[in-house]
Amino acid sequence: QAAPSRTHLIQYATSWEGRPLTMLAIGSEATIGRLSEVQEGLARLADPRGLSEADAAALIADLPAVVALAHGVHGNEISSSGAAMAEAYHLLAAQNDPVVDAITQDVLVLIDPMQNPDGRARFVFQNGIASGPWPNDDPLSAEHDEPWPGGRVNHYLFDLNRDWFAHTQPESRGRVEALLAFNPHVVVDLHEMGGNSTYYFPPPAVPGNPHTSSAQDRLLEEFGRANGARFDERGFLYFIREVFDSFYPGYGASWPLSHGAIGMTYEQASARSLHYRRADGDLLTYNTGVVQHFTAAITTAHTAAVHKEALLTDFLQFRRDALAERGPDGERDYILTSPHDDALADRLARTLVQNGVEVQQAQDAFNHEGRSYEAGTWIVPIGQPAARLVRNVLDRHTPMDPGFVQEQKDRRADRLPDQIYDVTAWSMPLLWDVEAVGTRQSPTVETVTYGPENPVPANGAPALGNPDLGYLIPWNTAGARAAATLAHKGVVVRVSRAAMSLEGREYGVGTAFVRAVDLRPGDQELLSAIATSTGAEIVPFDSSFPDGKVTLGSNQVGRLKAGKTLLVWDRPGQTYSTGWARYVLEQRYGLPVTAVRGSSLSRAVLADYDVIVLPEGSYG
Repeated sequence: QAAPSRTHLIQYATSWEGRPLTMLAIGSEATIGRLSEVQEGLARLADPRGLSEADAAALIADLPAVVALAHGVHGNEISSSGAAMAEAYHLLAAQNDPVVDAITQDVLVLIDPMQNPDGRARFVFQNGIASGPWPNDDPLSAEHDEPWPGGRVNHYLFDLNRDWFAHTQPESRGRVEALLAFNPHVVVDLHEMGGNSTYYFPPPAVPGNPHTSSAQDRLLEEFGRANGARFDERGFLYFIREVFDSFYPGYGASWPLSHGAIGMTYEQASARSLHYRRADGDLLTYNTGVVQHFTAAITTAHTAAVHKEALLTDFLQFRRDALAERGPDGERDYILTSPHDDALADRLARTLVQNGVEVQQAQDAFNHEGRSYEAGTWIVPIGQPAARLVRNVLDRHTPMDPGFVQEQKDRRADRLPDQIYDVTAWSMPLLWDVEAVGTRQSPTVETVTYGPENPVPANGAPALGNPDLGYLIPWNTAGARAAATLAHKGVVVRVSRAAMSLEGREYGVGTAFVRAVDLRPGDQELLSAIATSTGAEIVPFDSSFPDGKVTLGSNQVGRLKAGKTLLVWDRPGQTYSTGWARYVLEQRYGLPVTAVRGSSLSRAVLADYDVIVLPEGSYG
């Protein structure tokens, strides 16, 4: 409201608990006044196919560099959100400040103040309960000791800084969609770490991701040196090249690197409240965290202004080079197929599109390199602007720096811990039981291309018709969710425990069916709605006489019970495992869960429940 001509506020998602997630764009009046035109230009730079050298030069001269500052992906890392407020205020209120003038002239700044509002709300609430009339700096005090599950995670207890390409959570999907709308050139993820540390910024630790460029390495060094000079000037301690690597492409720093941006993690020693007494006796305050994060963020935006032309030029070259990218053995495409569950191939393809990857869908059945594929098969061209992300998530193996690997082997021999920060393997096809078939020649088949400009449409409502006997739901993950949801809505659903053949089609174990005589008024509309939301296949049938020996009236068929599930919640369950289990049951399969705290388990009548889920934990 104070600066409408220099700002644009975006709500990009709503958290599980209903809190809005927002991003504030700050730029000059000229930039904000033509924001749509600027976004179109940024999109052209991000997809250089057909872009002439003259047009590219004109875009680089005309467009701002885009710097995205993302704060608070972990809800208990609170100083970064305070810094976000300071960043926005300073960029809009400063008068006669050459640094701010340079930023607003040549940079469009995107400030995301709080990527995990549910976790932050949980942390602040628990901190307030534990606080006394004065800040307590003792690390053992209750205000520094979060109860289970802690504020780091979101509502479903996911670490959102591992979800950048998996997109399991609405916060992640919305954030990535918002960033893809601007194609940023610099992305900074501002975190907190243990209170006995200082401040960390890149260059990052070894190993780096093999699908980054030497130009990115050079600019990471530039941003590191600029931050180092500013921290030296202000007397702030810092470290670089330790601990935090960018090997895994699902961090807030490494996902942008795969798209050609300069992605960076900034880590501030955390007071985890207002005051924290460090092991060396120094007092660390929340205010210190805010000031140092603010300093790094503003310095980064100014460095982007100084190197604007290099940032845009190198970003364009990264995307151009990606067009010639091939697979590890010279492959031109990946064909996605899942013989056990085609719903998973569909899910993977949609997730890739959400990540800014172009995916093609075959309109007809086709044969290629000795294999047959059905109509609707997904094909991922490797040579595209997002090729480095394609390689990262679809290759079976992402190689690690050989020197680093040997060093870790030597350390193991000396009984020393490894130096990898986090995740070392993440192949999405292997994770989801999808085969990514690499092909040296692109298939000859008519396709529709889906991507940033053409999202995959939602599943349309199937034409169910009015069959004499009812509807079959073939087994896959989508069918399982549809069957479970129908059962919990009170629809009579039966499931076959044996494979069967009906009306010339084979149906596997787990096939569900709904008989027309069991349908209540409104159930047919419900069936259509659930098929649309889940993507499940619904097959009308008019005869139950089997082609084989198993029929719908067989003893191998039973009614699907809308069972009652107890999930042990709270201690002694491990936080992530508990959240993941509940998420899969409730969100993937639509199964209601009774979450019972571990301390209350002795009061439960276990016979009242059909399934008891004990997440990973230490059960005495």
